[in-house]
Amino acid sequence: VICYAVSGTIPFLMLPRGSESHSYMPSFPFFLLPIMAMVYFSRPVSALMVLCLATVTGFCGMLFSFGDFKPAPFIFIVQTLWLWGTFWLVQRLMENKATEIHGMQEELERLDIAGSEYLLQKKELEKQCQGIIQRITRYALLQLFTDRLASTLQVSGIKAQSETWVKKLLGGEQKSNVELSLFAGEGIQEEDDPVHHWLKLHRLPLLVEDFAEDSRFVSPSRKPRSSIIACPVYKEGTVIGSLKVTAPGSKVWDEEDLRYVSDISNIISLSVSNALYYEKVMSLAVYDSLTGLYVRYRFDERIEEEFSRAAASHSMLSLIMFDIDFFKRVNDTYGHPVGDKVLKAVTQVIRAQTRDTDFCARYGGEEIAVIMPLTALDNAYRFADRIRERVSALTFDEQGLSVTISGGVAGLTAKVNDAASLIALCDTALYKAKEKGRNQIVKANG
Repeated sequence: VICYAVSGTIPFLMLPRGSESHSYMPSFPFFLLPIMAMVYFSRPVSALMVLCLATVTGFCGMLFSFGDFKPAPFIFIVQTLWLWGTFWLVQRLMENKATEIHGMQEELERLDIAGSEYLLQKKELEKQCQGIIQRITRYALLQLFTDRLASTLQVSGIKAQSETWVKKLLGGEQKSNVELSLFAGEGIQEEDDPVHHWLKLHRLPLLVEDFAEDSRFVSPSRKPRSSIIACPVYKEGTVIGSLKVTAPGSKVWDEEDLRYVSDISNIISLSVSNALYYEKVMSLAVYDSLTGLYVRYRFDERIEEEFSRAAASHSMLSLIMFDIDFFKRVNDTYGHPVGDKVLKAVTQVIRAQTRDTDFCARYGGEEIAVIMPLTALDNAYRFADRIRERVSALTFDEQGLSVTISGGVAGLTAKVNDAASLIALCDTALYKAKEKGRNQIVKANG
């Protein structure tokens, strides 16, 4: 408003006054006001061009104002139009500058937002890097744990190492309690522990942020406030145990810890399965699958050991060999399943009478050998005859079926130089018992 008011007033001030030819000059300084405004609000180049144009226009007005020719209206119109154009140009330049400033402010805001996002992304990346470093460290330790378990073929050793290593793998938390339980081996019932029951029912890893507040485990008694991670231990797809990590307090563990413990339980599952398979293979290699007695090659090893020990210590050693009488007739008459049943029953009678120090083995088909360290020949004979009587008293579901056994007993004598001669002496006594009519025990001579 001020600029346009000045634009209407200045032309009148610039008109010549009276008869003096130089009366235009005192009013000319007012012409500098719009020029100064344009210099302030416009760019230097534009302000310089307008200043030059204003100087030329004012100079032309001054020329026309000399003499008798007084073109006052012409000068008034030209200067008015020029001033209006000048202020219009100033307004446009001001708007352009405001737009430019607004754009710069928007760009600055965008840069601030981008900077904030960059800082957030930087913090997130740093957090992710720390998590990656922690996971790399954890899984490096897990590799060592796996190597240790790979060299352990006993379930008890796997349990001990697992409980020790899991605490290290979780950062060495001293207050945490690690428990590896195998249901079959430790007689754990589902009702003994609700966590075990949940694992056997759902077959999934479990994270309990606060055991006292978890509605899945309702208990009439007050439950302790604790955080729990529990993962099932598998063997051939069957849950055979659990790995449970407990720490006092709530929200100690998170989902990352749950995944890590789940990986550990998978490794333990594989190790336990390998150990159980190894025990089974060793059992099949050492024990007879039908009777549960030691196999022949273990008998051969043990008789050599016992003979060497007895010879070195000048102690007593007796050997008994039993043979089921007419066992082939039982198989032919009643079938091999019944024959297996008879062999198992006779084995149970012998094992029930032997001591922990005695060694029972299936010597051949229906022959059973018993090594009796520190036992005199007469005592071994009475022991064998007592077994014969108990076998004769056995009853079976099959009508008319009864069995008897014959036996030979031998001990260390001056003629027995090695374990093979002791076996031969006992075997000879067994055949004599069969020749005499079976169902009897014969002591070896010599």
